[in-house]
Amino acid sequence: MLTVAALCAVALLLFFIQQGRRGERLATLAIEDSSSIVDSAILMEDDKYDEELYYLAVAEQYASMIPADKVILARLIDTVNHHIAYCETGYRPSCYLFDLETLTTEVIFGGDNGFYADTKLLIVDSIRAWRLIDNNVYFVATNGAPGSSYVDSTLVFSVDLQSRRLSPVDVGTDAYFRGERQLLVGHASLLYRSFFTGEAVYSETVTTVNL
Repeated sequence: MLTVAALCAVALLLFFIQQGRRGERLATLAIEDSSSIVDSAILMEDDKYDEELYYLAVAEQYASMIPADKVILARLIDTVNHHIAYCETGYRPSCYLFDLETLTTEVIFGGDNGFYADTKLLIVDSIRAWRLIDNNVYFVATNGAPGSSYVDSTLVFSVDLQSRRLSPVDVGTDAYFRGERQLLVGHASLLYRSFFTGEAVYSETVTTVNL
């Protein structure tokens, strides 16, 4: 009898230890190197896979590995999207979308030969400013097209991160964001050139664009 009772006590003790260990399981995330992400899982208390939390964690790990010459534009994490959008900050920059599920990269725009926003060819020398509004990223960029002058030295365009559609917004002398959803764009028209110095004289205005 004493032997049976002792065995029962040991069995109960092992049972509670196993239950305690099961209740303490947490999500883990590991990165093997800069090119591969170890498959791991974030578990809720009912042991169901929490996909959104998992990809949010993966996104943070991937973002921490982005080189200094690139900037994160947006994290698109929900039940459908598992992406990070980022852009280069140097000369003739490109913009990318990294799929956290398939670990593949898509080029949204860029290159020395330019890219089309709708039917307009844009050649960007540098990105000067950007802002994420809803699903759209708006860019203020230096116009790198041959023959560009003071009046069209600044490009403003947008990319819809859901559809990947690029759209021109405006062209002017300069542009900067004001408030949360406004953009100020300077425009100029050539009036004349000085007879003595050849210096151009312009009439200038500022347009407000609601984003």
